[in-house]
Parts: sequence; C-alpha cells; structure tokens
Amino acid sequence: MRNLGWKTGMAGGKALLILLAYQHKCTERFHDYRDNEVLIERDKDNFISLKVHEHIIAKFHYRVSETVNALSSSVVWSQNCDVTGSSCNCSTGWIRFWERCYIFISNDTTRDKASEACRNYVAKLAMPKVQAMNNFLVDHMTSPMAWLGLSDQETEGEFKWSDGERLSSFTSWSAGHPLDNGPGFVKIAKDNGSWYNVEWNKRSGYICTKKC
Repeated sequence: MRNLGWKTGMAGGKALLILLAYQHKCTERFHDYRDNEVLIERDKDNFISLKVHEHIIAKFHYRVSETVNALSSSVVWSQNCDVTGSSCNCSTGWIRFWERCYIFISNDTTRDKASEACRNYVAKLAMPKVQAMNNFLVDHMTSPMAWLGLSDQETEGEFKWSDGERLSSFTSWSAGHPLDNGPGFVKIAKDNGSWYNVEWNKRSGYICTKKC
C-alpha cells in the first residue's frame, strides 16, 4: 500500500508539473499574441500615415508641375515680349533674346567701324552683362572673334559698357586679361566665350543689339 501511495503521489506531481508547464506556455503565447496585436495596430497606423503622406506628396508634385509649366510659359513670354507686354518683333536677320534684338556680323573691321555700323542700325555693340547673355552670343556668333560694347577708354582700368554702366560682378575674362596698362577695347571669342582687351585697330566681326 505504501508503494502504491508513493507512486500515486509521484504521478500527481508529474501531472501538476505538466499542468504548470502548459499554463506557462499558454501564458507566453498569450503575451506573444498581445505583442503581435500591438505590432499589428502600430503597422496599421504607419500604413495610414504613409498613405496620408503619399497623398500630400502627390498634391505637392502636382503643384510643382503647375509652377514649372507657368514659369516655362513666362520664359517664352519674356523672350517674345518686351517689359510692357507688347509683341517683340525683330527685323529680318536679327535674332531675339529676352526683350532685345541682335545681329551678328562676320565682316572683319576695326572697333570704331564696328561701333559706327551699329549706330547706323540705331543700335549699340552687344553688352553681355550676365552669363546667359554671354552664352547666347557665343552660340550665334558667325566669326571667331567679335567686338563688344565694353572698354576702358574713358578711365584706364575702369571698364564700362556702351550704355555707360560699369562692369559688374559678372565677367568672362580670358586668363591674363584684362592686360594692365594695355589696350582698352574688348572682344569675345566664339570657342570659349572669353573676353580679351585689344587695340582698337585690330579687326574682328561684331555684334549689334537694340530694343525690340
């Protein structure tokens, strides 16, 4: 009888251990389930947030596209119209850029003759005051070099444009130019857009400009 009781106690102890282990396992799985539930809710929130941001980005992209289209239209308008909004028409042989017309002459001549020829057109030698203008001239030049409306003939070393405006922050001088105490009249080179100050009696093509 004693052995039977001992065996019964052992069996009961094992059953209790199995029950406790099973209970522990269930508790772990329950906690895992709760953790997964929290993660799922978090993922749902993140997904909703992403969809909201996707919508915002789509609207922003649309507005940017509209702005770019408007700016493109504005650029086209500015190249075809002057600042008053009237049509900007250039005569035959002249090329329009912004609100001005340009003509590119390849006949070699002195600086004085080039300036005189431009005056006969009621125009001045070209004055590329910004990089975009300098690039435009280079793209359309018909001669290796061309006279510009830039010189320091009034005051040595103080370069001014033909309209009287002083040379500003933008320049395109070639290396070593302008020459100190050198000639005061400026040419532009087609191959690289660089400026050179040379003697007035050198011969080159020239570029004239006037308002539309």
